[in-house]
Amino acid sequence: MRTEDLLFLMDGDRWSNAACKGYVIKACRALDYTDEQTSALLQTLDTMFSTCTVEEAEKIYRER
Repeated sequence: MRTEDLLFLMDGDRWSNAACKGYVIKACRALDYTDEQTSALLQTLDTMFSTCTVEEAEKIYRER
């Protein structure tokens, strides 16, 4: 099974990479990113989904 096919449970809510991407798109729109900027960010996010575990990503978030 591919990473993006997995669902994670966080605080009792269903979570997925697709949901994460939806939040990113909403944030990009709120910041008035261009479609090109949003696409570039989503492409990079896909790479991060493939190269970084959930645990690694959480650690990065908590250490920022």
